[in-house]
Formats: sequence, structure tokens, C-alpha cells
Amino acid sequence: MRLSYRKVIEIAIPLVISLSLSVVFAAQARRIASADSDNAKAFRSFVAGLEEYKELRQEWRTRVLSNYLAGTLLRLVGVVARVSAEDAPTGRTASIWAAGWLMLVFSLYVAYFRQGSLLYILGTFCALSFAFTPGIGSTRVYPWDLPALFWYAVAVILLKSKRMLLLASLVPIGVLFKETALLIPVVFLFWEDVPWRRRLVLCTLSLSAGLAVKGIADVVTGSPIPLLTMTLSDPLKEPRLLRNLQLLFELRIDHPVFANSGLIAVLLLLPCSDRRILGWKVLAVLFIVGNMLFGVINEYRIWLELVPPSLHAIDLHICSVLASKPAALPPP
Repeated sequence: MRLSYRKVIEIAIPLVISLSLSVVFAAQARRIASADSDNAKAFRSFVAGLEEYKELRQEWRTRVLSNYLAGTLLRLVGVVARVSAEDAPTGRTASIWAAGWLMLVFSLYVAYFRQGSLLYILGTFCALSFAFTPGIGSTRVYPWDLPALFWYAVAVILLKSKRMLLLASLVPIGVLFKETALLIPVVFLFWEDVPWRRRLVLCTLSLSAGLAVKGIADVVTGSPIPLLTMTLSDPLKEPRLLRNLQLLFELRIDHPVFANSGLIAVLLLLPCSDRRILGWKVLAVLFIVGNMLFGVINEYRIWLELVPPSLHAIDLHICSVLASKPAALPPP
């Protein structure tokens, strides 16, 4: 079956833009990864095997698939560079890792949204540029940042295509990349096209399975208290909540209100013209509370999961506004 020129263009244009933006982001990630020893520590965390991995910070251990795959890539880079995995360049590994995951996210957008994918592609890149620009907040790049973004992009697409059962079964896998995937089932409750009992069952089962997988991963990786791996403060430092409240009231150009290039603020400001927008708002509020308690809110990479939901909410709002406008009169 021959493809029409129009069909080719619908895919080719966003793919070319995606590829060019992925290259730019790879250069950003390489520069950032080489600037902080914590980045190298995270990418090398699984290189020496499980026993040494158990010495990693307990907040990071559950993200076992992100760290394992990053360690595997580091070994491959070491083989190509003809050095040991311990001596493999972290910057080069981080750039390949970042570009690969971002291109995977963009490819999902293109495959599902086609010509409408540019909103998602450009919006995602704007958020990434804010999070990974040196001098904007506290800038680091860790193995789980882009996989977390990927799983939330998957959530948006599967929910939009009403494949809730498939998404519910994928949540436990997403948890092994980053535990924030546990919040995804909350949005099931706000999808009107599905009977509420089914939504409740899917939410409960998916959340329970995700918690079970996280608990098993915590036990295997030696976390002291399974399921309770996040900490409220670093040793000998003030609680993160106090520091985060201070950041909210500081006058600064890179204020947390601009996280994800303002997409989170826009999500919270949008009217609930669609019940699904309300679902994304509820998820965002839960996410904000979690980051206030356990994160450092001006380390802007921790907000990336909210990029696809924010863009989807904007998309839904635009569609509802266009649908409410009267049809234009035909030309004379």
C-alpha cells in the first residue's frame, strides 16, 4: 500500500524536529553529567553488582531498572572506548541515555498524535530546557529522570486511547523505574467513559500491584523500611519541607512557579472544562505535596513527570474551547 505524500509529511516533520531536539538535549546532558560527582555515582550504581548497589542512598535503590539499564549502557560505552566500566565516561553515557529516552518519548507522541504531536514535542523540550539549564535551580541529571517522563507519556496516551487495563498492568513495571508511577492509578477515577466500578477496581488493583512490586524491590535491594524509602531530610540538615517553603517565598528569576517552563502553573490554573483535566489536577496536587515533603523543589528535574499530563490538559482545554465556538460562516 502506497503512502501518500501528505501522510509521510505528517510523520516526517515532527520526527525531524524530534531528532534535532534530542541532539541538543544530549549536549546539555553531557555537560551537566560531567559537572557533579553525584551524577556519576548514580550512573555507576549498578556497575559492581547488587551487593554494592545496596550501599546506595535508600531513596535511589527502588529505581532498580533505571539504574540497571544505565549501568549496562555504561559498560557498553566502556567497551567501545576500550576502558573498564569504572573508567567509562559518564558524560558520554548520560548524553546517549538522555537522547535515547527523549527520542523514545517523542516517537510515542508522533505515533499517536501525528501532526498534533508538535504541541507535546515542543512543550516537553521547553520543560527539559528549564530543568537542565546550568544556573537554573539545582541542576543534575540522574538515570531515572527521563524514564519517569516516558512512563507518564505512556499513561497519557493509553488513557487517551481508553486502554486502561493495559496501563494498569504496566504501572508495576513503571514503579521499578521510579516510584512516582504509583500516582498514575489515581487518574483512573476521573475517566468518565469507563463505568465507575471498573475505574475503582482498576485503580485499587494497579496501586496494590505497584506497592507490592516496590516492596519486593525494597527488600531485594536492602532498604531498611520497605515501602518507606523516601526521607524527610538529609543527615544533619533541616527538613526539606522547611527549605522548600523558604524557596517559595524567595524572589528569584528561576522561582519554582516556573517549573516545567510554567506548565504546572498552567495546569493548576486551567478551568475544569473536562473531567480528565480535574484528574490531572488531583495528580499534580499529590505530586506537589510529595515533592514538598521529600524533594528539593528547585531541582527541577523532579517535576518532569507532570509534563505530559500538563500538555494533555492544555490539549483537552483547547479542544473544548474550539468545540464551544459556533461554526464559521461559509465564505461568500
